[in-house]
Amino acid sequence: MSRSAGPGTREKTYHHGQLREALLNAAHEILDAQGAAALSLREIARHAGVSHAAPYHHFPDKQHLLQAVAERCLVQFNEAQEAAASGQPTAAQAILAIGEAYVAYAAARPHAFQLIFDPAICTPGQPSPLTPIIEHSHDQRRALVTRAIQEGSLPDRPVPDLTDALWATVHGLADLVILGHLPASRAPALLAALLPRP
Repeated sequence: MSRSAGPGTREKTYHHGQLREALLNAAHEILDAQGAAALSLREIARHAGVSHAAPYHHFPDKQHLLQAVAERCLVQFNEAQEAAASGQPTAAQAILAIGEAYVAYAAARPHAFQLIFDPAICTPGQPSPLTPIIEHSHDQRRALVTRAIQEGSLPDRPVPDLTDALWATVHGLADLVILGHLPASRAPALLAALLPRP
């Protein structure tokens, strides 16, 4: 049964807070199926089965919609990494688990992954709604790298340099997987080649 609002169909009604959630759910479905270029306020309204004016109660324009979708994706992305690292016995194993989760998310949701890092949404050097989430993630990575140095799993180099080098490596691997140059199944072995499991 179509969720489109049109002639002969009855638009869905939501409480105010539920409407925003329904619109974001619709946006995520469109994003995963068609990419960010297919996202528009009109299209998510149609997909959610509400009036074309309804999204404007929460998103004044497409840029705000994309930021909200990217923020939600980033939270899910970070949660996947944190869950992978949780309970790992060493910092090195936690770093490897985070890397594997990072690549796995990119492979499973390439459009979401690309939206998170789109410089038009998250402009480098400029604050945005994503900034606190990004800073929290970076703090966690730096803490793990510090522990890995203390454990002897990483060389005694400046923590910011090592952290960014590992991030750049994992992100590059994720990009190669998305583009089809490497299969996602190789990610664990490639990451372990850089940081062998103790």
